[in-house]
Amino acid sequence: MLYRENVKFYLKDNPHAFHLTNSYTIVDSVIRVIRNLCGEPRRFANRNVFFAVVRIYNNTVHAAFNNKLTPMQVQSDPELENAYIRARQEQLTVSNVRATRGGLTSYQPGNILLVHIPFEKTRQMFKKRRRNFDTLATFIGYEGGNVICELLKPVQLRAGKGPATKNIVLPIFYTKIIATNIDEIPPEYAGLTDPA
Repeated sequence: MLYRENVKFYLKDNPHAFHLTNSYTIVDSVIRVIRNLCGEPRRFANRNVFFAVVRIYNNTVHAAFNNKLTPMQVQSDPELENAYIRARQEQLTVSNVRATRGGLTSYQPGNILLVHIPFEKTRQMFKKRRRNFDTLATFIGYEGGNVICELLKPVQLRAGKGPATKNIVLPIFYTKIIATNIDEIPPEYAGLTDPA
């Protein structure tokens, strides 16, 4: 990697909704690996140790390249880099086709969705449950491949004693449509609409 390049960050946040997406998982993963390689927190702040660890990280084979290549090898060879980019674009295309076939990209505002709220990303992280689709929401729109929806029953997701969260942003695969509008909710989901 070129350390002195001018890096700009783009943070995707809807100020009117609570984000429960996977937006920064890759960045978090890299930071966690580098922090763990540095060892104790004081060494993470040491510039020389930090750059030595980044050099080691960039010269170690990675699962992203089938444990055969290092990031430095891929970055220094345009053919390898382009092959990797093409493979990831093909993977994205396949994922988009699956989402389209499954009807995940054809929601209309006002549709009623059954959603899964990943509580491990909230203050209720220790709540025991399996990955259940157990909350009803009204579809508002799409944002960067994610779904913006309004919960029919607000849930306390933020720390502190603030108001319960009503609008959330979820990965598209945490949603499924059950009705075109609130009047057509099937009877088996009626219990999910009652006030808490």
